[in-house]
Amino acid sequence: MIPLKLHLKNFVSYGSTVQTINFEPYQLICLSGKNGHGKSALLDALTWVMWGQARKTSGMNKADEAVLRLGQTHVMVSLDFLCNNQIYRIRREYSVLAHKAQTDLELGIIDPGTGLLRALTDKTIRATQDKINTVLGLDYEAFVNSAFLRQGQSNEFSKKSPKDRKEILAAILQLDQYEKIKKRAAEKSREANIQKEQLELSKIKLAQDIAQKTVVQEYLREINSQLRELVIQEENSAQTRTELKEKQIKVHEIKRLRDMLIFKGAHLDQQVSDQLTVFTQESKKWRSILYKQQKAHAFLTLESDKQALEKSLQEAQAKAREYFSLKDEYLSAKEQEAQIIKKHQAQYSHKLDEIKCAHNKAQLAYTIGMQQLAEHKSRVSQFTHELQKYMRELDHAHELIKTQKPVIPEKFDTQLDKRKAFYHHLQILETRLETELKSIRDKSQMVIRVDNPQCFLCEQDLSHEHKKELLTKLDIQEKVLRHQSLRAHKTLNQLKHIIREQITQAEQFKKQIEEYQKIAVRIEETHKHIAKIKNEISEINGRITDHEKQVFDFELHVKQTAEELATHERSNALEQLDEFKQVKSKLVQIQQTVTQLNYKQQDELELQKKLQALLELAEQQKELSTELVGQEERKKKMANIVGQVKALRQEKKVLELELSQFSSYQEQVDELAQLEQQLTQKVIVLNQTKESYILKKGALEQEYKMFESKEKEYQAHITQIQTCSLEYEEYQAVASALSKDGVQALLIEDVIPEIEQEANKILARLTDNQAHLSIESLRDLRSGGTKETLDIKISDAIGIRPYELFSGGEAFRIDFALRIAISKLLARRAGTALQTLIIDEGFGSQDDEGLSNIMDAIHKIQEDFAKIIVVSHLPSLKDQFPVHFNIHKGPDGSTVKVIECS
Repeated sequence: MIPLKLHLKNFVSYGSTVQTINFEPYQLICLSGKNGHGKSALLDALTWVMWGQARKTSGMNKADEAVLRLGQTHVMVSLDFLCNNQIYRIRREYSVLAHKAQTDLELGIIDPGTGLLRALTDKTIRATQDKINTVLGLDYEAFVNSAFLRQGQSNEFSKKSPKDRKEILAAILQLDQYEKIKKRAAEKSREANIQKEQLELSKIKLAQDIAQKTVVQEYLREINSQLRELVIQEENSAQTRTELKEKQIKVHEIKRLRDMLIFKGAHLDQQVSDQLTVFTQESKKWRSILYKQQKAHAFLTLESDKQALEKSLQEAQAKAREYFSLKDEYLSAKEQEAQIIKKHQAQYSHKLDEIKCAHNKAQLAYTIGMQQLAEHKSRVSQFTHELQKYMRELDHAHELIKTQKPVIPEKFDTQLDKRKAFYHHLQILETRLETELKSIRDKSQMVIRVDNPQCFLCEQDLSHEHKKELLTKLDIQEKVLRHQSLRAHKTLNQLKHIIREQITQAEQFKKQIEEYQKIAVRIEETHKHIAKIKNEISEINGRITDHEKQVFDFELHVKQTAEELATHERSNALEQLDEFKQVKSKLVQIQQTVTQLNYKQQDELELQKKLQALLELAEQQKELSTELVGQEERKKKMANIVGQVKALRQEKKVLELELSQFSSYQEQVDELAQLEQQLTQKVIVLNQTKESYILKKGALEQEYKMFESKEKEYQAHITQIQTCSLEYEEYQAVASALSKDGVQALLIEDVIPEIEQEANKILARLTDNQAHLSIESLRDLRSGGTKETLDIKISDAIGIRPYELFSGGEAFRIDFALRIAISKLLARRAGTALQTLIIDEGFGSQDDEGLSNIMDAIHKIQEDFAKIIVVSHLPSLKDQFPVHFNIHKGPDGSTVKVIECS
């Protein structure tokens, strides 16, 4: 992977204007600038756009938020890079809109001829990231452990455990493809083993099924024998059914004769019933007429009773006519009375209505006035209650303002400011004294140096007397400065405590003042409320006085109209009219006459009912005379019917005698029915049994035919089991060969000498041939045998020592040599597209000679990499680079300026 162009916007310290950094024309690049201006951020942009991770965000739950510039909602990084002779472009964006985060990732190939982009973006971000990892041939962890020496983490590979080192080397060498093949082989092995086990179980089942072949044959023979017996039973049942049919025919003939006799008997019974019905009707009619004839003596007084009733009814009807005439006169007099009253009321109604209207208005005005008066008094009560409440609040506020008025000492703020200024002055003094003490200690070190003591002023060699004199002076100066520093430090601590207390006191004063001001404002507002309420009460009291006067006037008016209305209603002018008196007298006379008449309509109705009953008796007398004529004829008819019934009953006795000959008929019918039912049930059972045997025979014959296919399947299972066993062993061998202890370990073993050789070449140049490293892939165990590992052993002039015992500068040279060796290995490996080396700082622990050696090593490995990017702010190092990417941070963000050195 060779970076060509980087575009970024709102990434960490870079601003909202899209910046383009062109790496393409340069091979050896130095990123320079002050600390915090964005040198490392530029490299973080490279790893973030490729893998979505950066030094400051790896392992965070919301990694993308950390790369977003403060105050912005959108970050974008785009990278054009060359890989496997193809130019690719990756674009990654992250946005936060309405508290909702969104990430976009795009991948494409740029056509060098047309400059057009062919999209390779997949449906999901995860799938697109997998494509990017496939193109790069590395994931983030492998990259930062090999080709990218991150700031402060140059020992990323060295400090890993042996197991982690092996995994990193495996990722660098792309051994994951062997791991994938091994997993696939293991899966195939498991599948073959599972299939073999399934075939074994199926084979056992088939063997068990085949063993049942002889049982099925024997069962078939038994079923065929039983079917033959059933056929014989069916033939016997058919013969029995034929005989039964003949008996049933004979019985049916007997049944026909019996039914005919029964029909005749029923016909005779019907004739007897009909004759008896006629006899009953005639007998009833004859007795009814005889009863009426016996009561005929009641008709003797019928005419005299009728005449008496007619006379009484005429008298009652005369009274009724007189009664209704008087009633008409009474109604006419009442109508005349109503007209007189109506005429009289019409004369006085207008005046009465005027009085009532005036009374109602006065009464309504009085009621409204009383309601308004009550409302005004209620409001006065409410305002009075509210006034008392505000007066209590005012008294309480006055009490508070007396107790909470702050008392601030004079010149409190001025004193605090002076103490703060003196505190800052003491801080500066303490810092200066510490600096002078450090300088004196450094001078003392120069003087007391054993091998070559020098004067710290002229840097000349010192004699013993001069050395002793200088040490005495420096000791006195150091004691004086230490004493001054201790005094300054003690005074600072005391002053710091006093200032803190005074600041706390000032805050309390501030709170007291604020509370005092709040109370004062509350008092002022309470006074305003009290004044407003008093005005309201005064205004409402004035309204109450006016309304009381109006209510008094309304009440007086109500009393006057009420008296006038009562006087008008007591007037009896109607009773004094002559016309009204005459009508009243006539009504009294009519009522007296009606009372004397004593007419009752119920008496008239009773007489009418009695007369109607007599008329009905007269009608019955006429009908009896007519009916007595046919009475003798009815008697003869009844005697004739009795003779006919006797003859029919005699004929019925003869039929019953004939029917008695068929008494055993029902027993024969029942017996034949029972035989037929038994035969039918037997045939049903035979059919069901035969059908069951036929089905069983068919199933057994089908099962017998299946034994041949099962025997063939059994032989095929034996062949397949042998094949699966062979596949299982082969795939097991492949998985074992491709495991981490197999081919992968051999491949790592193969590259270890190459890494050692390259690392020792670089380490020799960095240490003047004073250090040498070796990588051991096997470790002897105390219990015997060996263990796979990846230990780093370092030897120098002192001997072989652990990596942790080397100083920072020495450890960096070892880490640098190892990382360069691994990076060169990546660049040379076939199928690996990495051709870029990135070094982020890490040179601060080196002296001038170490920096010169490192720079010399970088120049010598330059030919092995298409691009080397180094981050440094050391002038002695960055001046040795032909190209500087100078990064400066301004108010609008970091900017990159390319400086080409001549």
